[in-house]
Amino acid sequence: MVFTLPTIFFIRLLRNDPFFLSDDFAHLVLVSQNSYSKIVTLALRPGGIWVNHRIFVAFWAFKAIYDLFGTKVVSYLAISYLVQIANVYLFYSVLKKIKNNSILPLITAVIFSSFYLTWISNLHEVIAGTFVLLSLFFWTKFLERGRNLYYWLVIIFYPLAFLSKEIAFLTAPALLFYTIFYNNYVKRVEVRKIGTAFIPIVLVFLFYSLFFASSFLVYSRLPKEEGYRMTFGLPLFLKNLLSYTSMLLPVLKNSLFRFLLFAALVFFIDLRKKKLMALGLFASYVLLIAPPSLFEARSSNYYTYVPSIFFFILLFVIFNEAYLRFKRLYASTTPAAKVLKVYSLIIILVVVFGLNRILLDNCFLIQHPWPKPYKQAFLSLVERIDGRLASGQIKEGTLIQLDKKEQVPELEYYLYEETLGPFLESKESRNFRFRYLPDKATLLVEMR
Repeated sequence: MVFTLPTIFFIRLLRNDPFFLSDDFAHLVLVSQNSYSKIVTLALRPGGIWVNHRIFVAFWAFKAIYDLFGTKVVSYLAISYLVQIANVYLFYSVLKKIKNNSILPLITAVIFSSFYLTWISNLHEVIAGTFVLLSLFFWTKFLERGRNLYYWLVIIFYPLAFLSKEIAFLTAPALLFYTIFYNNYVKRVEVRKIGTAFIPIVLVFLFYSLFFASSFLVYSRLPKEEGYRMTFGLPLFLKNLLSYTSMLLPVLKNSLFRFLLFAALVFFIDLRKKKLMALGLFASYVLLIAPPSLFEARSSNYYTYVPSIFFFILLFVIFNEAYLRFKRLYASTTPAAKVLKVYSLIIILVVVFGLNRILLDNCFLIQHPWPKPYKQAFLSLVERIDGRLASGQIKEGTLIQLDKKEQVPELEYYLYEETLGPFLESKESRNFRFRYLPDKATLLVEMR
């Protein structure tokens, strides 16, 4: 059942005649022109890849797909689907480790599965989510059983997480808050042993913070019109925090009053239990969503993917506490109790999380597809150039006049940025690049 929604989204994507979009083209250019070692070099140099990105593991994954399948878009969507399926299973497994009741882990995992990222470039978030979930899963098993094997697996997967998506470096303090929650809600842990185990994780966190994460502070000096510009101000942070939390919990509807009610509920759970539990999970979520909450003019649901792991664990705890208070009522087998169970599920899935709306407009490639005429014009140009390359008609200095159907203004950026290269299948194409001359609607062939 937990795989139903991702499967529906995947089928809808395939029916939508999908194609690559803006950032996808840039990724294809990067991985087609650089080796695995070169990608690492680019990521670790000052300035990183593009805007300080140091996520070479995720770019390696993108390159591996390109090396295996070229520009067959379905391959990228299929692999993303499989990774998201794995994430849902890992998330469900973590919940089962916390409280192994029959229905609540399943319901919460279904809700988590509805936040399905469809844009191909979001592979970074999806893969980072996998490594964060693996870190969390094995950390939970380490807390449960104390075996060193699980601990060393965390040490492996944690760096892979932040080398897939920078925000995941905050998984270290998030795990600390999670441990406080686990100790007070699930099972007592050996504080001394856990404290000793945290030392290497903290050292990795501090090393990354000092030498890599600190470089993102330059975002505060970017021009105002730059989407990545950061402002370290409380009003902006709270505004964005409300917006992102509403994406995960649609019933909030960007209402500050509703958000405060939700925060009060989290506080009340801990107050009633006289233990720090739910607030630890809430702190993990806020910590991971904090960096994108500082952007002045940049907001997207994909920023919530990794933070949502801890947010939905928090909601699972809320569900579980509510179930315990009304357990006797829900345990009844009377017709009225059965109706109550059905209506409770509908309220949770539809009213609180808006799954009916998500099923309608979740898919980014359905909301923002590349118009079919652009795709056809682009691919017809690729086919024509491939044919001329194979017949030896192209050499340095050759001018390729665009047909009228290929003179689409929206294609100019992609042509100018050499995105033709990854799509060309001829071996000869590796020797050339194509520069767009807009005044002549012509491509100039140059040697690489």
